[in-house]
Amino acid sequence: MSAPPFEPRNELESLLVRASQDAAARPAFYRAFLDSVLWVAGEHGPGGEARVLAAQHGGRSCAFAFTSEERVAALGRPVPALLRAQGRAVLEILPSDASLLLNVGSAYGKEFVPLEIRALLDGSLLAVPRPSAVPPGARVLLGAPPVPMPTLVERLRHRLETLPGVAAAWLGWLELPDQSVRAHAVVGLRMAPGAEARFASAVAALALVAREVVAPGEPLDFVDVGSGEIGRGVERECPRIWEAAR
Repeated sequence: MSAPPFEPRNELESLLVRASQDAAARPAFYRAFLDSVLWVAGEHGPGGEARVLAAQHGGRSCAFAFTSEERVAALGRPVPALLRAQGRAVLEILPSDASLLLNVGSAYGKEFVPLEIRALLDGSLLAVPRPSAVPPGARVLLGAPPVPMPTLVERLRHRLETLPGVAAAWLGWLELPDQSVRAHAVVGLRMAPGAEARFASAVAALALVAREVVAPGEPLDFVDVGSGEIGRGVERECPRIWEAAR
């Protein structure tokens, strides 16, 4: 049985539709989600505290939330108990090992996995990464990641296909043996001729999808391979993961 037609009932639902079609719309959706009131499967405990109910779904622990009463009705079966709470508050009281399924039974929904939830709450998912500080003359080691990172590569490639201004991308591993910064992944970008000013916006877009799979607090650098010693080193020493079609 197919889901009923989806007509957005509020701003959050409009943003959900846009974010499903355009990765550039995801930051606005995430921010609205944190501030919007949701309908959540939950209950009040003996002391009046709100509790989100989690259940096994597809072999994992999941909680269920909805963006409007219409999405609750689209589920097609009764929900034992519902609470209304702001998105951020829902994530804060969610069991740490649980995913949050948004709008099950509707044409537009989303799964928030535990890693993504933690990154939303601590702000790292929406933060634009700052390059690691490399003192002049510091010893820098660059190369391929010591362990393959296929999920990160897949996410970056998918976003790069619709990201204007980027000509090619590399994924490497950066080590500063004499510094306190721990070794971490670095993404190198070559901007297309005339698109150099878009570097910052490209980094913001790619960082958002990367943070969905990189652990919260884990360093992640982005560099322009056409600028600076580290950028040129990434192009020379690290594997290229994507190139724009000619």
